[in-house]
Amino acid sequence: QLVFYNYEKEEEKVNTLAKQLTHVYPILSEQRYKLGATFALVGEFEWAFKWLYSLYKTGFQGDSTFLYWLASAAYYTGHKTLAQT
Repeated sequence: QLVFYNYEKEEEKVNTLAKQLTHVYPILSEQRYKLGATFALVGEFEWAFKWLYSLYKTGFQGDSTFLYWLASAAYYTGHKTLAQT
């Protein structure tokens, strides 16, 4: 629903659902990836960076989409050196 509301420009619903997702602690790497990418998609870059960078530190071998979202989150959170690598 969060992604759908984002595309429909339902800001209030997006903010409500994104806030609820901040209480989720994913265990599996696939879940961390999806949660991080979802946060990045809706502009919650601090949370996106938290989950995507945690995967990066463990040596997660994601695809180009993973690297795109990680670089975007890094850039918007001030980690520009990481975003450029």
